[in-house]
Amino acid sequence: NISYLPTAIRTKAKQTLTLIGHNKQPLDAQLAAQAHGIKVFFADFDDDAPNHVHSTLAGYYDSADNVIVINRAIDGREQNHAIAVELGKALLHPEWSHSPDYRISTRNSTPETQPEKDAFAFAGALLAPQEDLRHFHPKLSFERLLEIFPLPAAALEKEIQLLLDIFRIDKDGPPQPA
Repeated sequence: NISYLPTAIRTKAKQTLTLIGHNKQPLDAQLAAQAHGIKVFFADFDDDAPNHVHSTLAGYYDSADNVIVINRAIDGREQNHAIAVELGKALLHPEWSHSPDYRISTRNSTPETQPEKDAFAFAGALLAPQEDLRHFHPKLSFERLLEIFPLPAAALEKEIQLLLDIFRIDKDGPPQPA
């Protein structure tokens, strides 16, 4: 498996944003998937399965049919993030979904494999582009940022931390020289 550098992942996200003509938040990840020729379906996962495994699923990418299937029962913000993660898997590691190492995304899961980590990084870069985030942070409260950027709170926190690390921004001030 190829491991992408963070800049390559961000470049792929920027290419997707350009492809869909995106210039403002919030981003609809379903439109991004469709622009890449990937269909998105929403499904009711059977909650009567052993250990309620299906209720924990966020979604998955089926490369054979080139579709992303998302759990209809999760909220819209979580669905949007799940679509972006699965789109990252499709664009960065399409061969992985055929391998025995492939993992279906579960709700509140922590990515463990490199393809998962890459896909989650892609989702963050797509849904909260650093340029956009840099424009709003730290001027706006976290709650207001959640209204602007369509991803779960934990994922937005991670993107803000990345922004702080990359641009060495003080929590309360402008960028500091690197």
